[in-house]
Amino acid sequence: MVCGQEGVVFVLSGFVNPERGMLRSRAMEMGAEYKPDWNSDCTILVCAFPNTPKFRQVEADCGTIVSKVFLFPCFVSM
Repeated sequence: MVCGQEGVVFVLSGFVNPERGMLRSRAMEMGAEYKPDWNSDCTILVCAFPNTPKFRQVEADCGTIVSKVFLFPCFVSM
C-alpha cells in the first residue's frame, strides 16, 4: 500500500483487537477503505499469518497478500 493512496481496499485476517482496530484505523486514516471480507473490489489482504481462510481465498484469486510490516513505513511517516 502506498502511503496516503486513495483507492486501496483492504481486508484484515488473523489479527485480534486491539491490534486489529489499530491497523484498520491507521490504514483508513491514510485513505484506504476497509472491507470485512474479500471480494472483487478488494486490492490487498493484510494477513497476520498464512493459511487463514481469507489467505487461502485471496491466494486462489491471485490477490495481493502482505503482512502488517508492509504498513509500518506508512505509519511512521504519519
